[in-house]
Amino acid sequence: MKKTEELNPMLAPYLNNQSELSKARKHVAAIQSEIDKAANVGAAAVEGIPSAQTLDNELDDIEAALAMGQITEAEAKARRDSVNGGPRNAIADAELKATKAKRTRAGLERLLADAQAKVLALEVRERELFTEVMIAEAETSGEQYVKAAQEMIKHFLRLEYLAQLLKNSELGYARNIGTSYVRELFLPTFNVKALEGHYHQNRRHVFFDYMKLDYSGAFASAKLEEEQRLRSLGVNLPDPSIALAQWYRGPREALEAQSSATEGAAAEAA
Repeated sequence: MKKTEELNPMLAPYLNNQSELSKARKHVAAIQSEIDKAANVGAAAVEGIPSAQTLDNELDDIEAALAMGQITEAEAKARRDSVNGGPRNAIADAELKATKAKRTRAGLERLLADAQAKVLALEVRERELFTEVMIAEAETSGEQYVKAAQEMIKHFLRLEYLAQLLKNSELGYARNIGTSYVRELFLPTFNVKALEGHYHQNRRHVFFDYMKLDYSGAFASAKLEEEQRLRSLGVNLPDPSIALAQWYRGPREALEAQSSATEGAAAEAA
């Protein structure tokens, strides 16, 4: 059994694009995750850290207290060292981390834009390939449709010939196997390459109807083929050069003559 990809040549490109699209979407999600992490790092870096202005205000307060004689120079120096030591270092470290996180986020956002553009392009291509896959499926189905239709036409013509043969009014055992529309058969067409050349000559939406058969002489050909088949089976068919009614006139007239003779003999006996 053939692989699906062999039956539909457009399926492999479609599946490959789907795979690439899945990878691209995962890549976008991964970048977005890193952007969120960078944002959190930047926010955490400055959380709980006093601002430089706050420290400057503290230094101003120390100098004011020294000027008012509230503290000694030694105390002022100790407090200055305290303000300029740990807090200043913490601010510098936080600013460094925040700057790094900001730059990381900026770079990631550019990567995200490129990744999103790739996803968009793959999504557009997916829709295009989907259409091509469906058209390829339609072409395959169209080929099967043509074969099935031709087989149906073959049996339709055979049944129509047999219906006409049996429907002849001169047959003593006449039987109508057809319907009032036995000469009508309509099959629609589709706009696929597989059906090109099978359109009705005057109506493009029609794949087949009886008038098309009349144009092509298909019925006469099918009639001859069926007659040959039946004769090969030993079936006694009318001579093609005479009508069905004329073919059955001989047997009928013989029956009529026999009936007349029987009636005459009966009359004489009476």
